[in-house]
Amino acid sequence: ATLCTPKNPQCEDCPLNEVCQGKDDPTLYPTKKKRKVPTREQYIMISVYNNKLSLTQRSGKFLHGLWGFSSTEVPLCASEYIGEVTHAYTHFKLICKVYVYDELDKEQAHYFTIQQIRKLAISKVDEKIVKLYLDTI
Repeated sequence: ATLCTPKNPQCEDCPLNEVCQGKDDPTLYPTKKKRKVPTREQYIMISVYNNKLSLTQRSGKFLHGLWGFSSTEVPLCASEYIGEVTHAYTHFKLICKVYVYDELDKEQAHYFTIQQIRKLAISKVDEKIVKLYLDTI
């Protein structure tokens, strides 16, 4: 059982009470410092052709095998900014700036309707991006 608690310390039963820095007052004991979670930014492109959205299947280590929207270093000039989506992973926070690009010709390999996307294996952040897109059309 835990003896050293902030609200009800049991210092007399603790084997370290002779050398404890927080003896009888746990608020004096040094606390863990919160580590700053790194933030990453991405530009997400939703390519639309005939009311279908383009997704690609990921092949890298991160989110391997899941379907998702393309990310770019800079948004395309002809694209329209529709908003921002944030998602927290255990080791970093992701901020996605989402843009929509209406294609005149079929430029991508895979296009899906919203109903088809709901059946695909996609990440939580891509679900948030789909919701943002649906809220703006």
